[in-house]
Amino acid sequence: MKIVFLSHTPRNYLFKVGSYHLSNHLADLGHDVLYIPSPLSLFHFINIPMLGDSDYRNVIQSRMHTLTPLRDSDKVTNITPFVLTPFNKGVFDRPEIPMNQWFTFNRIDKKIKALGFDKADLVIQDKAGLFFMRKFINAQSWIYRATDDYSGMSGGPGKQSIQMLEQKICDFADRVLVTSGPLQQLFRERYGVEASILRNGVEASHFTGRHQKPEEYTGVSAPIILYVGSLDQRFDHHLLIETARQSPDFHYMIVGPQGKKNIPDDIENITILGPKPYAQIPAYMQHAEVGILPLTLTEANHARSPMKIYEYGISGLPVVSTPLRELKNRNEHFITFAKDSQHFHEQIMYCLDHKDKLAALARDSADKHSWRSITQQLLDLTTSNSSGVA
Repeated sequence: MKIVFLSHTPRNYLFKVGSYHLSNHLADLGHDVLYIPSPLSLFHFINIPMLGDSDYRNVIQSRMHTLTPLRDSDKVTNITPFVLTPFNKGVFDRPEIPMNQWFTFNRIDKKIKALGFDKADLVIQDKAGLFFMRKFINAQSWIYRATDDYSGMSGGPGKQSIQMLEQKICDFADRVLVTSGPLQQLFRERYGVEASILRNGVEASHFTGRHQKPEEYTGVSAPIILYVGSLDQRFDHHLLIETARQSPDFHYMIVGPQGKKNIPDDIENITILGPKPYAQIPAYMQHAEVGILPLTLTEANHARSPMKIYEYGISGLPVVSTPLRELKNRNEHFITFAKDSQHFHEQIMYCLDHKDKLAALARDSADKHSWRSITQQLLDLTTSNSSGVA
């Protein structure tokens, strides 16, 4: 089949999201796969305050590399639209932009046609702002795969604009997929659509090979408590700081962008490692003792399906998380929950005291959530009229 992904995150970016793994496995199965990430716009280059942020610049650079078609080592073709006006906050907070946009500086319409993707068997969209691509791609089947409650996340367009756009997309799509139970309920109540659940998984083969201890771990004798992921507004910085202060006998290693901006550097048992390539993440997980998810208790976070859960799990890490509804509903026995710093400290102690038992449970559970099996579930859903949980 000819399959097109319309994704919020470039394949060559630091974080490897669900569409990255799905596109890999579909290409590996012999399908012809085109991957189109969130557009680049002229206004990205004149956003002076943000240009000082290294993570922001990395996102721009990752998109600039694929303004012309690029077939990567996983046999997936990548191309990024270069548009005039973004779908963003302020004067660009209008759903008409991604609904009616047609002009691209790099003439992506012609490039898509030249690649033979103007007629596709399947489009999988998880970036609402790429809805204008329907003007250039005639698909036999169009799936909207919502990975978050985008309207509940800060930054970018406002809640009303995103909800208006998502309603149009849900009405247009042949099927809607979501990654969690709370998100399924939200789409039912907000958009009147019965979405199917297709949860995020883990690339088991990437995490099971043995890796040497990271250099930053050398000389650390205390148990290493690890967080890997984004450190934006979804992360509870205060909870991490207070937990670390209550547990001086543990060392907290934090992997991800933006950490140094939000976490003081005078806390001796917190080390901000910054962003790390996906290839190096298994080493940081394998030589840690416990994985943590101190996320804020917002409605958007309650609807999330954190990919790190099963990446921690396949690495043998028990997990301490804030009590997110989706994670509690999964009833995974290697995940414990804590609302405040005192309970977080206590649950980390529990995980350390029962490490062997919890590690075995974690590996066993994570092994059942491989991206390969999720890819097959996706293909089954495209030929099925049923809804529910895949």
